[in-house]
Amino acid sequence: MKKIILLTILIIVSNQLLFAQNNLKAQIEFEEAEKVFSENKFEEAYIRLNKTEELIGKWAPNISYLKIKSLDQLCDYSDIKNSYTQGLAKEVQLYMKFSNDHANAVVMDKFKEVYAIEEKLSYVVSLEENKNDQDFKAAEKAYEDKDFLLAITLYKKGADKGNTLAMQRIGDIHYYAKIEDLQSNTDAITWYKKAADKGNADAMYRIGFMYFDGKDIPQNYQEALTWFKKGAEHGNADAMNLMGLMYSRGLGGITKDQMEAVKWHRKGADKGNVGAMFLLATRYRLGLGITKDITEAMNWYIKAAENGYEVAMDELSTTYYNAQNYTEAMKWLKKSAAIGYNSRSKFLIGEMYYGGSGVTKDYTEAMNWYKKAADKDNDEAMLKIG
Repeated sequence: MKKIILLTILIIVSNQLLFAQNNLKAQIEFEEAEKVFSENKFEEAYIRLNKTEELIGKWAPNISYLKIKSLDQLCDYSDIKNSYTQGLAKEVQLYMKFSNDHANAVVMDKFKEVYAIEEKLSYVVSLEENKNDQDFKAAEKAYEDKDFLLAITLYKKGADKGNTLAMQRIGDIHYYAKIEDLQSNTDAITWYKKAADKGNADAMYRIGFMYFDGKDIPQNYQEALTWFKKGAEHGNADAMNLMGLMYSRGLGGITKDQMEAVKWHRKGADKGNVGAMFLLATRYRLGLGITKDITEAMNWYIKAAENGYEVAMDELSTTYYNAQNYTEAMKWLKKSAAIGYNSRSKFLIGEMYYGGSGVTKDYTEAMNWYKKAADKDNDEAMLKIG
């Protein structure tokens, strides 16, 4: 009997020690999550917060709040099926239930932030309904067939029902279709604003881009910045990327701020914007607004390249070529060449076959690649052929 009692005591003490250890580990993970969150490393913060919750073995409002803030930066507010979006919806639901059950324990400022995110999530749900609307589907078919007059008629039916995607598409036709009877920058902005007023982040970005680009309407960086901020706040990664560019150059009446530029480029990169990934990589490579880190630079160049960004492929291939890592150089050169826009990659493949760099020297193969580059008006390739 004494042995059983002693064993029970040992088990209880052991469990208490394990619980204490887990709490200490959880505290470390949570502090690290707060740190990386403040550095705009939202994916790492989210991973650490999940680890924190796993260690303490229960849901906690302070952990949930930071998870919501991290997922707000990671999710796609245009796609309800996105894993981060679904995770955010689940976490918001838990937080709001806790708030309803424990109103006195809620920090009001945090509740307001989560409530605003809940409102954005409700837009995602309505967006999915808009996509499945029969008039919208018919309009999309007409749009794909370039029957823009029919498309506008059908989109307007959807717009009358509050479909913000239909409103945005009407704006797209007026801006991009380049059809004399339909092209109207004024009408494009009018329809984009209708969609934007109902929470359409893509429409917000499009208005900002029109003012930023200044090709079809007078350039106005301040207006561009205003709309990019709205789009970024609603999760548009393109808007985040151009916000970073504006802070980098000090456009729109804002003070040039490389650290702020890094923040927005990281946000855009975490959302999957390949341009932001490339610019963030370049910042790490040059130490621009951030501590120089070649390894981190290469990681982001690879992410951008793996997502089909040809400029990143070219950067990687040039870096590997100069480092005489010809196997990796050839891999990225051929990926870039397959896309077909850039003549430089084709020329460098020709150079590798011409000089036998990492491959068997082959003048016939070199000539084939030089010709492909020359067809894209590459002067160096023309000289080599000559």
